[in-house]
Amino acid sequence: KIIHGGLRYLQQADLPRLLESARERRFFLMQAPHLVSPLPCIMPTRGVTFYSRPALWAAFTANDVLTFNRNRGVYPSRVMPPSRIVTKTEALQILPGIDSESVTGGAVWHDAIAYDTERLVVGMIRDAVAHGATACNYVQATDPLINQGRVRGIKARDRLGNNEIDIRARAVVHTAPATLHSFLSSFPTASRSRPCGWATMMNFVLRRQIIFTHAAGLHSRRGRLLFFVPWRGRTMVGTSCTWHEGDPAHPSLPEEDVDTLLQDIREAWPGADVSASDIAMILAGLVPASPPPYKGAEPRVARHFRILDHGRHDGLPGLITVIGVKLTTARDVAQHVINLVAAKIGRKIPPSISAQRPLPGGMTGDPEVFFAVAGQRAASFLPKSAATHLLTTYGTEWESVIKCADQRSELLRPLSAQCDVIGAQVVFAVRNEMAMTLSDVVFRRTGLATAGDIDPSALESCAQIMAGEFGWSEDKVRSEIASIRKDPFARNMITP
Repeated sequence: KIIHGGLRYLQQADLPRLLESARERRFFLMQAPHLVSPLPCIMPTRGVTFYSRPALWAAFTANDVLTFNRNRGVYPSRVMPPSRIVTKTEALQILPGIDSESVTGGAVWHDAIAYDTERLVVGMIRDAVAHGATACNYVQATDPLINQGRVRGIKARDRLGNNEIDIRARAVVHTAPATLHSFLSSFPTASRSRPCGWATMMNFVLRRQIIFTHAAGLHSRRGRLLFFVPWRGRTMVGTSCTWHEGDPAHPSLPEEDVDTLLQDIREAWPGADVSASDIAMILAGLVPASPPPYKGAEPRVARHFRILDHGRHDGLPGLITVIGVKLTTARDVAQHVINLVAAKIGRKIPPSISAQRPLPGGMTGDPEVFFAVAGQRAASFLPKSAATHLLTTYGTEWESVIKCADQRSELLRPLSAQCDVIGAQVVFAVRNEMAMTLSDVVFRRTGLATAGDIDPSALESCAQIMAGEFGWSEDKVRSEIASIRKDPFARNMITP
């Protein structure tokens, strides 16, 4: 959920990546200001080494100087303030219960955080469709279409109707490198080498908020740097990193990795007294990485995206694979890929204007002014927390969501007493965002389950509203509810 400004690249002296990340963070703050906001962060200063007051002051000052234009065009409430060093007293007030023995103060800086990253992805897809793209949901690419040694499109399967279809194209861009091996399995002379190795990275979402005003970077005894991040009334903590063996298309999460991360958390912040019962869900996934340099070390996670031209890599022109590393720079990576594809097919395209175009719902002006004005109107018929969720999730599109209620008052109420999602959001997802399964609405449209602890009553209400839209039978409703645990997102969201 962090929209990284690239501070970690400063330690690696990778200035191009630092500047790229800061630029793309500014894009999200400008073009999706309802979903992305500044996040104050703090790291205790200790001793006389890298984490001392002088060392961190120098590092953060250098970062401020290098990213001097980080706030250009950004609304006042989304401005990234300069970093600062605070006293030991102030640091311990922000972080009560940490091991304070060697603390000399704290370094405070700002990054950005997304209220709902799934909404950012949906927004980018909808923006592309609005400008000429065709998006196909529930369509699985199974094999490349190859003619005369060149990829001419893909063979695909409609996962809802189970129909096979051919989609022809002058170029194919493959953006799921974990599935590349199986995608090319029908091409006998293609390289069987993996495009990269993989590391399993894992975060916890805790049921209680143990930190309120800042995110915090704290170290465990073995030196693992963990971040504790306040988010939607909960706390995100991570990230662990372990080398992944086996098929990347079928990742697993060993129980000992969960136990190790929990132990690291307890060591990093003893006073928080985090236990297994605090874990609302576990988020885990694979990222590109190189093997550990020696036994006991962690994998080396890839810092840069890669664009793999299969015409050069394994003699299969017409196919390009993208190996990305983080959401923050997704727009910039896409721009590089489209420019490459255009050059390969001999097509001239105008310069991209995507960085200047707000995502759907993003034309708020200063978002805090928007939230204050629109919040008064929404709160006239919604509970305050539901109104806040609605405005933050949809920005200026919130009234379009309300219209989907079709003047049915029951759709303007939260799905249950334990959640802030209203029925009109479900209808909006079905009618405007290509959602045809309950899991899509729950995990990737409304935010109903992205903080863990799915409320059964809300899930039932959501399914019944979709049944009204699609004419589902009661058996179909029960089937959709049962399928929630089989969803790909749910497999990465392990609820204790």
